[in-house]
Amino acid sequence: MAVIIAESAEEWERMARTAFAPFEVRASAAGFRASVDAVPLGSGVSAAHIAARPSRMLRTERLARDDAEPVLFVTLQRSGAFHVAQSDRAASPRAGELVLYDARRPFTLECATATDCVTVRIPADRLRHQGRTLEPVLAAAISQRVASAHMLAAFLNETLWVTDDMGRGERLAMGSLVLDLVDTVIGAVLDLSPRPSPPHVLRQAMLTHVHDRLTDPGLTPATLAERFAVSVRYVAAVFAQAGLPSPAAYIRNARLSHALKTLATTDRGIAGTAYASGFSDVATFTRAFKRRYGLTPRDWRAARVPESSQPRADIV
Repeated sequence: MAVIIAESAEEWERMARTAFAPFEVRASAAGFRASVDAVPLGSGVSAAHIAARPSRMLRTERLARDDAEPVLFVTLQRSGAFHVAQSDRAASPRAGELVLYDARRPFTLECATATDCVTVRIPADRLRHQGRTLEPVLAAAISQRVASAHMLAAFLNETLWVTDDMGRGERLAMGSLVLDLVDTVIGAVLDLSPRPSPPHVLRQAMLTHVHDRLTDPGLTPATLAERFAVSVRYVAAVFAQAGLPSPAAYIRNARLSHALKTLATTDRGIAGTAYASGFSDVATFTRAFKRRYGLTPRDWRAARVPESSQPRADIV
C-alpha cells in the first residue's frame, strides 16, 4: 500500500475524487493534513485507512446528481470525533462503531477533531438490500453488540495490514466477503430495531449542535441545515413539530440566555459578552437584548449591581 498525503483542502478534494467520490472539502483550521492508505479488493470493493485533521466534507445535491454511481460507504471509526448526516438522520459513531452512507444522496461528514478511520467503498448494486430498504441503516451508528458488525469491524481492522501479501484471487475473495458481511450487518440491524422517529432523532442532534456551537457567529439556520444535509425548510418543520421557536429565534434566544448569564456572573465587558455569545457586532446584540429583557445590557447589569459596589465616578 502507498500512503498518499494531502496538505490542503484542495488536495484532499482531488484525492477523494479519485479514491472515493467527489466531495467539497472545508478545512477547519490552518495546517490541514490528511492521509489515505487505499487498498483495492475484488468485486468492485476498495478499503482505505484514513487519518485527517478537523475538516468538513460535503456531498452536495449537485455532486450526488452529477456523479450518480451507486456507491455505499461503510466507515469504521477508530479514534477522534466523526459525524455523519444524511437525509433526516445523523450519527456520531464512537470508536469501534460502524456507520453507512449512500453516495447517491447528499451527505455531510465532519471530523470535529483529528480522526482515524477505515472506510470501505462498495458498489451498492452488488448488495442484496437495495433502494429504500437501506434507509433505516443510513447515518446510524452500529455498535459491535451486533455480532456481524463485530465481525466486520475486526475484519476491517486486520485486512488493511495484510493485503500486500495477497494474490489476485485472495483479493477477489476478500471483496466478496466484505459484501457478504455488509449485507449481513444491514439485515441484522433491520431485524433488531425499527427505525426511530426521524424528526425526534434529528431534533435532538440539532439542539445539541446549536448549544455546542452557540458562540460561533457563523451558526445560522442555513449552516444548521447544511450540517445535517437537509433543507432550511425541513429544519424549521422539525423545530415546529416540537413547539419550538423558529431556528433563527431559537439560536438568538439561546445566545441571549448565554449573554445574560455572562453579564450576571462575570465582569466581562459588553462587547466581550456579545462576541463570546455568538453575536457578530455589539449593536445587533444590544437591540436583541433590549427587545427580550426590556433594558440594554449595560442598564440591565447596572440595575442588578448594588449602588455601594459600583465603582465611584472619580475612580479612573
